Amino acid sequence: MFEFRDITLSTNRSTLTARCPVDPGCPCFSGHFPDRPLLPAVIQLQMLETLMAAGTDWNVKINAGTALKFLQPVLPGELLDLRLEREDASKIRFSLSSGGSLKSKGQLYVSGANHA
Repeated sequence: MFEFRDITLSTNRSTLTARCPVDPGCPCFSGHFPDRPLLPAVIQLQMLETLMAAGTDWNVKINAGTALKFLQPVLPGELLDLRLEREDASKIRFSLSSGGSLKSKGQLYVSGANHA
């Protein structure tokens, strides 16, 4: 469902970045919303969890989030810049942006972490 590009994990293993084009044919746009499709927040979170599995050995599952802000709609065809920063074994800050514009951000609480 997601095609990650330019996956980079910092040398200290605490920052993960990648780019991901938003596929206009994604079934998640069906009915969300007619005549004005946007990427649902739950899919954005799934994208982050999938990126962590693909780009790290952090082995985490998102359990909760705080200060989650979905500031601007993510539209079909956009190219997202994803950034995740580990604060410790259970906290990760994230941001999604496109064209220099912040789309969403927040803090995730995770479990199952192998590395802090």
